[in-house]
Amino acid sequence: ASSPKRQSSLRDFEFLRHDSIAVNLAIDEILDDEDDFIHVVENEHEGDDEGTDIDIFGRSSMASTSTEGSDASSSLPPPPPPSSSSPKSNPKSMVNSISGLNIRSKAKQAYMGAVGKRSKTPPPQAPAVHKRRTEEDGLIYHAQIVSDSYRDAKNCHPDGALKSRRPIPIARASDFFNSSEYTGGKWIFRGPLNGWPGLTDLEVVSITGKVKVMVSSTTKIKRYWSEDTHKGQRPGLPEGMKSVRVTLQTPKHTATGWTPGNPGYIWWFDSLNEKLFHGKNIAEQFRATEGTEGKCIATKVHHFAHRYAKKKESTKDKLVYHGAILIEWNHKKYCSVLELAYQNGVSGWGGRSNWHEDSHGNEDGPKLLHCIDKCMIAPFKTYKAELRCHDLPAKNLGEFLQYVERHEMNKGDGDARFLDFHLIESEDATFIYKTKPEIATVITNYIRANGEYSEENRNCQTFAADTFRLLTGKHTRPYHKVCQILYRYHPEWFLYDPPE
Repeated sequence: ASSPKRQSSLRDFEFLRHDSIAVNLAIDEILDDEDDFIHVVENEHEGDDEGTDIDIFGRSSMASTSTEGSDASSSLPPPPPPSSSSPKSNPKSMVNSISGLNIRSKAKQAYMGAVGKRSKTPPPQAPAVHKRRTEEDGLIYHAQIVSDSYRDAKNCHPDGALKSRRPIPIARASDFFNSSEYTGGKWIFRGPLNGWPGLTDLEVVSITGKVKVMVSSTTKIKRYWSEDTHKGQRPGLPEGMKSVRVTLQTPKHTATGWTPGNPGYIWWFDSLNEKLFHGKNIAEQFRATEGTEGKCIATKVHHFAHRYAKKKESTKDKLVYHGAILIEWNHKKYCSVLELAYQNGVSGWGGRSNWHEDSHGNEDGPKLLHCIDKCMIAPFKTYKAELRCHDLPAKNLGEFLQYVERHEMNKGDGDARFLDFHLIESEDATFIYKTKPEIATVITNYIRANGEYSEENRNCQTFAADTFRLLTGKHTRPYHKVCQILYRYHPEWFLYDPPE
């Protein structure tokens, strides 16, 4: 290790110190090459001046005068000085020139060989961990999976059968897990789940359950199965568990709309003709009818708010007001109510809506429910929003107020639906794009730009204020003071097409 030859070799390849495995292999190969190199040099110089000794660094010297038994070459003259065409007498040039050997190149090859050998045996990988899913790749739902012996009056009929379309879907373990199939590296439950037509083709993401902590007599959540940590393993009900929670993810298109290629959580119900359109295609449907019915142009816009009729109100109920917009059209055949609310709040609640007479007490179900596409019938989400638009038989504001009064608590003779109704303001529609297809387009942009729902700053009142200001040009704010605190007007959500 102390010889100049080895020290020079290590200095030339100082970069190898960063990799101990490669250094050891490279050094061994360099030292082996040095012996071969010296042998080659000696063979090449056979027949030359026998008194010249050329070492690995190209140094030449006279052999010392020997005593008896020494070589006769000791009396020969020294070799001539190197010419300009001969390699200079320095270690690197001699190494690179003499006999075509290149120790630097060989060391690099040894280094790369060491790296190659090491790559064939990769270091042990960290254990797979469960990755939290986001709804950018599809909506997330949770379901309760119970044992086949499960009986509970809240979720079961007297004969033991599970009730359908529960707010949190529920299913028997044998039905759910036996119906799941492995395809494309994922476990998929084809559905529908718990009678919800909109819950189909669900990816099983994870299985968790509550377990008791004996020391503290509390419970904790334990993850029994995860798609990330149990690749290919069939999910099932853990041994000893009677009920678990399963996390499911819907297909990717549900991140932006109910159907593929038709983004936008918005629907428009034509109650007069019993038709319902949804998504971005609403505007195209309206344009298709302009040739026969003529252009439908907004003339008046009304901003209103009300509380919901309840026999017993909580403190929060007294603060909650629902805000919406009423639009009058030039043809005076009907008016339209535009509102923002929970996603699937109508379809997941039996198609009931306060704006239609048959929403309550109809044995066959309201007409709206029969017009809703099956893919839209799913449990509602309180943190996601949808836009609901209703064409009503009322032809103007006066007829609309008569309908409200008929269903207002303690005032009308109809079933109570409204309480403390307020007509906030009314203005002419001055927005340059005020035909029905154009209004459908801008409010579709609005819900696509931000599909969240928040009681603080993204709710029915903020939508009503934004839409009234857009269509009339008049500055306004949400009705209730609590919503006014964090309110910000967002015209950009209306005016620009979101990315597909």
